[in-house]
Amino acid sequence: MERDEASQVAGVSTRWREAFRVRMKPTGKDRRGVLKTQFTTIGAGLFLVLCSLVVADKWDSSCQMKVNSWDGRFYAAITPSSDPATSNSPPTAAVFRSGEEYPVLWRVSLRNDDMPVAAFLSPDGRNLVTLDDWGCIGRGTNVLVMYRQEGKSKGYDLETLLGRTTAELTTLFEHSVSSRLWDEQYVPLWGTIDGEQAFGLWLAWRRRWLFVRANDGTLLQSPSNDALDHWNSAAEKRARSVVSGKDARLVTALQSSSETPVVRYRRAILAGAKAFLRERRSPKK
Repeated sequence: MERDEASQVAGVSTRWREAFRVRMKPTGKDRRGVLKTQFTTIGAGLFLVLCSLVVADKWDSSCQMKVNSWDGRFYAAITPSSDPATSNSPPTAAVFRSGEEYPVLWRVSLRNDDMPVAAFLSPDGRNLVTLDDWGCIGRGTNVLVMYRQEGKSKGYDLETLLGRTTAELTTLFEHSVSSRLWDEQYVPLWGTIDGEQAFGLWLAWRRRWLFVRANDGTLLQSPSNDALDHWNSAAEKRARSVVSGKDARLVTALQSSSETPVVRYRRAILAGAKAFLRERRSPKK
């Protein structure tokens, strides 16, 4: 234990001992005064303990992000809001053909106040999935949003997306001052389920897939075993490519010490790829 942390814990322990020290039969007004002092001291001690357990956040300023479709035929340019404090200038995503800056195939105003943490463009360039709000992961109704070229979108809060209560979520993954860190390690993938395009997200802590239908943004049940094997095989191939360092942009981003949306989500993809490959190598129970 570090010296400062040990001193803090010792200080808290001393306050708890003082709070519960036996006193000589206080009565009436004296008893109320003692109880008030005790509860105040206990509350201060609990506050110090909780503060020592909270994970600190690091959020640099948001910046423009370019997201390529899986096959590289399209890309989305995501521009953060110029005024996140108001809704006068929302962040936007504009989709183009690869290698072109004109014309814009479609453009959409994003639901975020500033910008999303991560985004994934479908192979046909017609759908865009975003994750979370920059500066606040796992809270609100932008935890996952499916945008369509037609201009429609559907978003989810974390409880609905994962089918868990708020109380249950507190024990499943790490929390920080601002965020519920549900997507620190994941494998994103576009594919099909029953002939329909879908977006899949494999979460390391959950060790299973989350599927969203592309055409209306609804959540999908896990597909058949054969279809799931296909998703796992495709994800394994992509994970090996990420871990082997073939994605030069990913390697470059991870060498940076800044905490931008691009760096943060590429780090999550690399960590998720490693976790997925470990899971695939582990013996089945």
